[in-house]
Amino acid sequence: MKEHPFSLSKRPATSQDQKAEMKAAFDWALQMMSLLQKPRHVLLATVEAWQAFDLEGGGDMDYFDDSDEYVRTEEVAAQRKRYRSIRNIKKMFCELREYHADMVALIEKCSSYKKAVSC
Repeated sequence: MKEHPFSLSKRPATSQDQKAEMKAAFDWALQMMSLLQKPRHVLLATVEAWQAFDLEGGGDMDYFDDSDEYVRTEEVAAQRKRYRSIRNIKKMFCELREYHADMVALIEKCSSYKKAVSC
């Protein structure tokens, strides 16, 4: 992926040079926005599915929570292992939510950049 600077050069240039630089910056912003949109939609759907699954008092996660039931001694280790796994999964989905927020912020920055260079 070709990188593009986040500011236009300050060197004196002809009108034609400036026009070409503005077009390249605009094209770069459009390309980045398009690139970020694809994984953003997938990530959003994944995060929303997890939120529905983990919904307190109504999500399917309750199916796996047997902490209120009597558990035999040999099942305690398995229950603790399952709890650690669920805790790790929750941590991963927390990270995915953060990545989604970062992608949204990047898309907004690209949109602002695109507006700035299109004027």
